[in-house]
Amino acid sequence: MDEAAVERAIKDTVPSLLESGLARGVFADRCRPLLLVPSLGRTYPVLTLMLAGRTRWHTMRYQKRLGLRTASARVFAARGPSDGFTLIELVLVAALIGTLSMIIIPRLFGYAERVREKQALVDIREMDADIGQYVMDNNLPPPSLATVGYGSLVDPWGRPYEYLQIMGADKPKGVRKDHFLVPVNSDYDLYSRGPDGKTGAPFTAKASRDDIVRASNGSWIGPVYEF
Repeated sequence: MDEAAVERAIKDTVPSLLESGLARGVFADRCRPLLLVPSLGRTYPVLTLMLAGRTRWHTMRYQKRLGLRTASARVFAARGPSDGFTLIELVLVAALIGTLSMIIIPRLFGYAERVREKQALVDIREMDADIGQYVMDNNLPPPSLATVGYGSLVDPWGRPYEYLQIMGADKPKGVRKDHFLVPVNSDYDLYSRGPDGKTGAPFTAKASRDDIVRASNGSWIGPVYEF
């Protein structure tokens, strides 16, 4: 069958079938649409025709060639030349997501760290209260946290709390100090190494800035950078 015959078969058969809402099925003995899919851009449905035993693929612009305006064509026309996202739209969305991530993610991590700091403050205050009771009973601080039942307690970052007996100890090493306040406690030191897990005796050391400490014999408990 030549091209003229194919064209006549399309014009005679397809428009009436599509206008009646039939998009799939056997339409005629010699003209069977096998596949009808929406296209991208301005190209309308792709129609597979099987004529006289020969398979031919035809991409047709129904509005121009057949004067046909189906419901789907009207929808595509109303939406514009494309029903997908353009490259510019995708780039803008990616940029927006990146900007929001840069703002939100650090805040989420900062919030999580503040929660851990508060938990460390609660732990240190609780231990300080029990150690204070021990001092009242024994006139000296305990030699270790295990003595008052906190030997296995870890801070919110998974590390053991640091404790050093000062009062009653013979020249203890590593006492905490800050500028001219040496030591910052005269009875005992109690602190967490903080998020980085590092520390140093002086509060001014870079490794000590995020420590959560007890200072001034328990009258102040908090992060070093606020002391």
